[in-house]
Amino acid sequence: AKFQGKKLFLGATTTIDAEVAHELAKFQGDHLFLRLTAIDIEVAQELAKFQRGELQLDDLITIDEFVAKELAKFEGDCLNLWDLKNIDEFVAKELARSKANNLDLHDLRTIDKYVAQELTALRCNTLYLNQIYSIDNDTAQSVGNFQVDRLALSGLKSISKEAAQAFANFKGELYLTGMRRMNKEIAQELSKFQGKNLYLNK
Repeated sequence: AKFQGKKLFLGATTTIDAEVAHELAKFQGDHLFLRLTAIDIEVAQELAKFQRGELQLDDLITIDEFVAKELAKFEGDCLNLWDLKNIDEFVAKELARSKANNLDLHDLRTIDKYVAQELTALRCNTLYLNQIYSIDNDTAQSVGNFQVDRLALSGLKSISKEAAQAFANFKGELYLTGMRRMNKEIAQELSKFQGKNLYLNK
C-alpha cells in the first residue's frame, strides 16, 4: 500500500473477502488490478474506497445491481469492468450513477433500448463500449442522447440510416472508428453531427 505511482496487479487471485478488499483499497498507487470471478456487496463496498487512478476488475462476466451500486461509488479516474458481457436495465441504472471520470465496459456485447435509456443518465468523461457489434434503431435513439463527453463505439462496422440520424444528435465526441460500410444516406445523416468531434475509420 506504499508504492505510489505503481500498479498493484493480482492476476492469480480470483476471490477475496471484505477484509482483504479493505486492505487493498489502501494502495497508494494509480492502478489496482484484480481478476475476480465473483464479487459480493461487501467486497465491492471496500474496493470502491480505492479513490485514486484506475480500478480494473477483470473476469467478472456479470454483476447484479447491488454490486453495481457499490462500485459506482468509486471516484477515481476509471472504473474498468473489462470482461462484463451483459447487463440489464437495473445494473445499468446503478452504473449510470458512477462517480468515476471514465467507465470502461470494453467487453459488453449488446445493449438494448432499456439499458441504453438508463445509461443516458451517466455523466463522465468517457464511456467505452467497443465490443458492441450491432445496434437496433430504438437503442440508437437513446445512445444519441447520452450525456458523456466521449463515447467509444468502435466495434460497429455498419449502422442503419435511422441509427446515423440518432447518433448525429450526440453532443460530445463520438468514435465510430470501426465503420467499414457506409452508403450515401448514412454519410448524409452523419454529416449533420451536432457534437464536438466525430471519428470514422481507423
